[in-house]
Amino acid sequence: MSGSSLVTGATGNVGWELVQILHRENHPVRAAALGAADAEQLPHPNVPWVRFDFGDLDTYATTFASVDRLFLMRPPAISDVDRYMRPVVDCAGVRHIVFLSLLGADKNSLVPHAQVQRLLRESGTPFTFLRAGFFMQNLSTTHAAEIQLPQQR
Repeated sequence: MSGSSLVTGATGNVGWELVQILHRENHPVRAAALGAADAEQLPHPNVPWVRFDFGDLDTYATTFASVDRLFLMRPPAISDVDRYMRPVVDCAGVRHIVFLSLLGADKNSLVPHAQVQRLLRESGTPFTFLRAGFFMQNLSTTHAAEIQLPQQR
């Protein structure tokens, strides 16, 4: 699959939508997943997937083979950027990385997103930062209980 895009976080809200869009527009795309059970959650059965684990360097060679664009999401559980994200940037060998960051990361050096942005700037790999302020999906998932109308008596 020469010249394909790899989407990390492909089973999450943003990655799932991106995989669908790329597939629908006939762009070569592969989805990164932890394993077969995660891959079953992908939005389209015809999108090839590859086993990828940020913490398992043995998955890197297969994951990044023939990939030239990377959509990079920092898994929420990963805060050690040097240990888990630096190897991805160093090993990917892609021509462009799109990183899903967050609004204000450029001004708050304490958040891991700021560290990833710094890492990408230093890497020499062309990049794009998407700095999201909020996701509408959070209203129907994470914050759903908080915004429900009170029960009528």
